[in-house]
Amino acid sequence: MNLLKITFILLSVTLTFSSCGADDSSDEFWDEISVSKKFKPVSFVFSSTEIGTCDNHGQSNLESVLKSEVKNINGSSINGMMLFPSITDPLYNPISEELKFLYDENGNQTFKSFPSFVNDMNFFDIDSLNWYESIESSLSKTPLISLGQKSTLKSDQQTIYIRGIYNKSTSTSHSIALYLFRKSQGANQKTSTGETIYKTHKNVIYSGATSSYGQVLSSKNTSEEFHAKFQFNLNNVSPTEIGYIAIVYKLANGKPIEILNSITF
Repeated sequence: MNLLKITFILLSVTLTFSSCGADDSSDEFWDEISVSKKFKPVSFVFSSTEIGTCDNHGQSNLESVLKSEVKNINGSSINGMMLFPSITDPLYNPISEELKFLYDENGNQTFKSFPSFVNDMNFFDIDSLNWYESIESSLSKTPLISLGQKSTLKSDQQTIYIRGIYNKSTSTSHSIALYLFRKSQGANQKTSTGETIYKTHKNVIYSGATSSYGQVLSSKNTSEEFHAKFQFNLNNVSPTEIGYIAIVYKLANGKPIEILNSITF
């Protein structure tokens, strides 16, 4: 998808709450959306198709986690994503670049290692072992917010509903972000020997239905809910090729610093 289409998705989305829409304004509608009480950590791998070390250590590390090949980590309990933040990368997208800036002092080149690993917004550079340990630790967390989802597709228009139930009262600034990812996307990849091969990458974030840092949510008490609705066009991309990840971020100074919970579908 080119940048024009990415921009179109970002501009065409609408985020509303439960007061909008005739069919989704009732309590009955939202009560039918079941929620999970489990916490699902989010693990990012910042990678590059232009750097040879990423061929052996980027996608392969994420797949090892998701396939439960790492000791004490159940891959089905992790939401893992690939991000390609370099503007010259054929898999580049602006969301990946903006998330990279969280660890790059707004682009002043302090972020130098590819691949780099992030879990629960904690940055581990190229240290995959500490990344694994962080993921394992995250699996025991109790979520502040339990999440559920429902989606409908009519012609080319996708509608997604996210229901969140607060397990504790919170006055902490937080937001919900919704990203689109390619379940599988091929591109030329440089290898450690300097060759170029064609490689398929999994779970590649390529666009968003919100801004990179999400839409701010209001404070809630225990057992209260937020209801979020997203609508956007797929621009003739096959829905079977696309997955979605919704992330609730804890914010500080308007920027994500922690994952409160997440859900993929």
